[in-house]
Amino acid sequence: KNAIVDSFLTANPVLPFIEDTIAHYIYYGTAQTVTIPGDANLWNINEWSMIKFSGIELWFKPQTIEMDARLEYKFVLNGSNWISDPRNPLHFGNYNNSVLAMPDYVFPPEVNYYPDILHGTSFDTTLYSSQLQNTRYVRIYLPPGYNPASLDTYPIIVFHDGYGWWNEGKANNILDYLIDKKRIQPLIGVFIPPVEREDEYAFNKTTQFEDFITWELMPYIDSRFRTKTDPNQRAMTGVSYGGLITTQICYNHPEIFGLAAPFSAAYNPKNREVFNSVVNGLKKDIKWYMEWGTYENEILLDVPMKDSLLSKGYD
Repeated sequence: KNAIVDSFLTANPVLPFIEDTIAHYIYYGTAQTVTIPGDANLWNINEWSMIKFSGIELWFKPQTIEMDARLEYKFVLNGSNWISDPRNPLHFGNYNNSVLAMPDYVFPPEVNYYPDILHGTSFDTTLYSSQLQNTRYVRIYLPPGYNPASLDTYPIIVFHDGYGWWNEGKANNILDYLIDKKRIQPLIGVFIPPVEREDEYAFNKTTQFEDFITWELMPYIDSRFRTKTDPNQRAMTGVSYGGLITTQICYNHPEIFGLAAPFSAAYNPKNREVFNSVVNGLKKDIKWYMEWGTYENEILLDVPMKDSLLSKGYD
């Protein structure tokens, strides 16, 4: 058995082993139990128990996966020890999750750095928020060719969880690439990291955070950079709770932000207050972009939100 396993692993050093639509997760090592929490099972530590071959420390779990899927996962040994897949070189994120990329998944070229195209510039700055009673860090992206002495003005997009978009999402590479390919206009990016994320985005300080964005941050940005003030040229985006606060701020202030892009928005906090205000409220001058994943069953409020927006005639 050991010889067969050694031969297999030598022939297939990169795992999981993909066979048509089946991904064979494989762990080779000593453990009492091994499970595979990940995107496809809502990161449930008890899901996808691996099977151990008798008489050898080889664990396996075959799973049918969509051919174009990209799913993050971890191995959990003995119910508590979370590890990346030792034989999978693809990792992502602050938690170093392993990444399963099925054969038809297309790796996005825009996240890469290209030395042969023009690049924007970036810098960090701070401002004090009287609304939140703290100092806020802000990272600014200025597009290639930005000239403060020019009469040109630029669209703007605000990113919640700003450093995550920058460090993990490679937003600077994406903006450089899309501008170079003329997929988007040159624009200014504003990346804001949270200080008290859950309270600012979802619970006790959402009103103060909204006021910080609308009455402190945006006037600060508009006074220092050549921004367009037309709300149809001003966007906001965020993921999960960041998508929740994006929805709240854009819906409450369409005169400032006319473009809302909530990703995998988590609409449950405060008895679905933001969700209910949009679904039951008046149609406002906002264009929406929404996106969520196939397996995100815990945020299925995104689906009725989308349906409600369409029924009200939103673009």
